Amino acid sequence: MANKNTRFLNDLYKELYRLLCINKYSIVCLGSELRSDDRLGLVICDELVKNGIDSVKCVYGLENCISDIIDRKMEKILLIDGVVVENYKPGDIVLIYGIDALRDYSLTTTHTIPVGLAINYLRKMGLAKNIVVLGIVVENIGIGLEISSRVKKSIESITKTIVDVVDKCKG
Repeated sequence: MANKNTRFLNDLYKELYRLLCINKYSIVCLGSELRSDDRLGLVICDELVKNGIDSVKCVYGLENCISDIIDRKMEKILLIDGVVVENYKPGDIVLIYGIDALRDYSLTTTHTIPVGLAINYLRKMGLAKNIVVLGIVVENIGIGLEISSRVKKSIESITKTIVDVVDKCKG
C-alpha cells in the first residue's frame, strides 16, 4: 500500500509540476466551513497562502468567488474540492481533466450550485477555458468542524506536494 501511495504521489507531483509550473494554472479552492470533510479545500487554501502560494478561496461554492476569477483573468484553473465518487474510498485523491469529464467518473462536488453552472458562466466571459479538478473523496459532509482522519492525510499530502512543486518552480 505504501509503495502504491508513494508512486501515486510521485505521479501527482509530476502532473502538478506540469499544470502549475509549465502551463501556469491558477489554484482555486472550494469548501464549506461547517460541513466536516467539505472544509478540505479551505484548509488547503489557508496552508498554501501561509506558504506564499497565490490561491483563491471560495467559501461555499465557486459562485462566491467569480469576481476574483474575473479580476485575475483566470483561463486555466486547478480546482481543489471535496468530491463524491462512486467506487472510491474516503481520502482517495482524484485528478479529473475538464468539467465535462466529471460525469464520466460519476463525480459530484459537495456544493448546492453545481460547479459546472459557474464554469459555464465564466466560459461565456472567455475565462475558465481549461479546468482540472483535484479532488479528495469525502467521508462525512454533515454539520461539524472535524475532518476525518483519511481526508486529513490526503490534505497533508496534497498541500506538501503543491508547496514542493511551487518551490521547485521558483528555484
